[in-house]
Amino acid sequence: KDGKVVEFCRQKQFKNVIELPKKMPFSLSNSVILVNGPMQSGDSWLLIKTPSLSILNVNDCPVYSERRCQELHALTGDVDILMTQFANAQWIANPDQDSKRIESLEHRRRVIRNQINTFRPKFVFPFASFIRFCHEENSFCNSAHNRIDNVRRFISEELGKTVVCLLPNDEWDFESDPEILTNRAISRYVAALMEAEEGELGKIGQITSASDICKLSTNYFHKIRSKVGLVRWFYVRNKLPT
Repeated sequence: KDGKVVEFCRQKQFKNVIELPKKMPFSLSNSVILVNGPMQSGDSWLLIKTPSLSILNVNDCPVYSERRCQELHALTGDVDILMTQFANAQWIANPDQDSKRIESLEHRRRVIRNQINTFRPKFVFPFASFIRFCHEENSFCNSAHNRIDNVRRFISEELGKTVVCLLPNDEWDFESDPEILTNRAISRYVAALMEAEEGELGKIGQITSASDICKLSTNYFHKIRSKVGLVRWFYVRNKLPT
């Protein structure tokens, strides 16, 4: 909403910078249509449609409950490929609260189930969730994490859908069986994760006082509150001065 991305692209002299209309079809070519839907959280979903294929990318969008999924489905209909997040990439609870991280893991699987049951895709592309907390202050967040191999097993065995997982620069034609590519990619990702688990954790560096953190965060909050919808919503909801 603040136009920063558009302005950045123009400064980089992109030939043609177009902001997609909200929830309206945009013809990229005679055979490719895009539909973009921004959400109050600051994220947005993207539907890509061709005469023979439809791809829905929800990634970080809070399309979690059955109701939210049905609301979006009313705009998209069934899709051929669903691209969605499969693990949390942020701090969850405190070091002694493993149960909350397990609960979050289970929540993510419920979200995947709701999305698959609603959008009825032929293929599911779990992505954007390959993370490892590698600092001594946050490594406890690894105690409950949806690994890609376990997620694939969950989607294929419990939900009966074919999983697509690719490595950087991999290509898939949307028609052939993606099993070979997926097997190779998952093996590589799991091996990389195991290697990371053996790595040395980052150490605590310079310590910043709580008062300095509060000051910096308050200044930044004031800077962005008039530009970001979620921040404006937070101010209105909590009756804070703007």
